[in-house]
Amino acid sequence: LEPFCDHADILCTATAGTGTCNLGVFQNASFSKIFNEMRTLYPQLSSDNVQVEYRPSLAGFAGRPGGGNGEFNLVPQVTVRIVNLTYNYVALGSLLGLAPLDLPESGAWGREARGAALDRVRQMGLPHRRDEYWKFTDPTSLTSQEPPSAAIFHDDEQPLFEDVDALRVVFVDGVFDAEASSDLAMEGIEIDLLSDAMALDIHWARDIYGVLEARGHEKTDRPLAAFNTAFATNGVVIRVTRTPSRPVALKYLHKSETSDAILHHCVKVESGASLTLLESGPAAARFSKGLEVDVADHGQFHLVRAQGRDHERRAATATFARIGTESVFKAFTLTVNGVLTRNECVIEIVGD
Repeated sequence: LEPFCDHADILCTATAGTGTCNLGVFQNASFSKIFNEMRTLYPQLSSDNVQVEYRPSLAGFAGRPGGGNGEFNLVPQVTVRIVNLTYNYVALGSLLGLAPLDLPESGAWGREARGAALDRVRQMGLPHRRDEYWKFTDPTSLTSQEPPSAAIFHDDEQPLFEDVDALRVVFVDGVFDAEASSDLAMEGIEIDLLSDAMALDIHWARDIYGVLEARGHEKTDRPLAAFNTAFATNGVVIRVTRTPSRPVALKYLHKSETSDAILHHCVKVESGASLTLLESGPAAARFSKGLEVDVADHGQFHLVRAQGRDHERRAATATFARIGTESVFKAFTLTVNGVLTRNECVIEIVGD
């Protein structure tokens, strides 16, 4: 349809390779430009499901091309509709291979936190290549049904932080490796696996898990972080009651070229306590990680992170922190190689 609008509503619909308009002449080339752009976001779309409506907007200017002889030509208001389709909200089943959308088993508080996070994802929708917040980054490889393959990176160098005396927690392709990890008991801290904590009906992590992440959407939607909260089953929850003698080191190993890892950690630093958290390794072919940190008044949290050197890995991480009066939150990240890495950090200051 020629983009000209006088005073009547014009509705155009495509059917079986052609189309009709209640006024004017249907132009397939113009319709196809709109339809093809929509197909980039929703490949299953058929032209029969698209309607384009032109309505007068009472806006325009004298001499606008198309008016003729200096006449006042209205600028049309254009509405594009998808019709005759059952809407599978966010289409997570097809995008991420999670059909049906069954949330992981959890205790009472875990079910509530996961359900609320999934509702946030449905409300926000997943990011796409036209998402303004992602600018020119194409997030398709982070939301595709199958993770893109990533070759294992081999070198003879000693892994980072290996010479640091630390309590080590090892994950291989996103799964906790008890044999490679240290004894999780250490004075001053309590460490539980996320799966164990969420199996309980009551746990201190309920005041943090998904809570800080949810507050982090106030200014900008971060649906991948909410998705992580809804579906992560691996990770650790750490409560620091007084400063431990050693840092905690989270080591992420990548051993499968098609691994798809989702980790979520929670850290609660009590008043006057301090924790240093070290993170290293590529983790998986595709890696999603959430970290929520609650630092009480006069507490300190230090994060030093070195993301893996694998050339083909992809990662999306989000850190949400809440810090109290005279508390400290410091974070340093070194990222090397990788096809796509997106790290976000949201800090809420609730103290003076």
